[in-house]
Amino acid sequence: MPNPLYNSVDYTATIKKTREFLADYHMWHVEAAHFSSWVKSPSNFGTPSYHSTENTVENRVVDQANAQFECELRTKTLEQLATVDNESALLSDLLLFRWINNWSVKKTCTELAEKYQRGFIAERTYANYLKKALWEFAVICPRSLFVQKS
Repeated sequence: MPNPLYNSVDYTATIKKTREFLADYHMWHVEAAHFSSWVKSPSNFGTPSYHSTENTVENRVVDQANAQFECELRTKTLEQLATVDNESALLSDLLLFRWINNWSVKKTCTELAEKYQRGFIAERTYANYLKKALWEFAVICPRSLFVQKS
């Protein structure tokens, strides 16, 4: 853990929570796309045949906005991380390639090595970068991803 301000934070649990948070991007992206296609081409399919007091159109619009927000929260945090310095830009790209683009570890390492002229990036180096990237993402993210020590 890089900073004593975070002594009460469980580093390992925070890394795990951040990884799960980023892994959820794909689900939110699919949800946003689903709602987007529904809004563009409405039909009567799925419309309740009974009288409902619930406004399903409004709920779908809210759900779409929420899904888009969740996607943008992740991508905009990565954009912000990339502006800190060159190393943080590499860490941001690592998370972007791995979770937003859903690339394999091998492809992520290859692209990072090429983009940042690092030569070969071994799996152990990748794992070290990953931990640092996840931690920095947790620090910058507007949503609190910190897990307090018990």
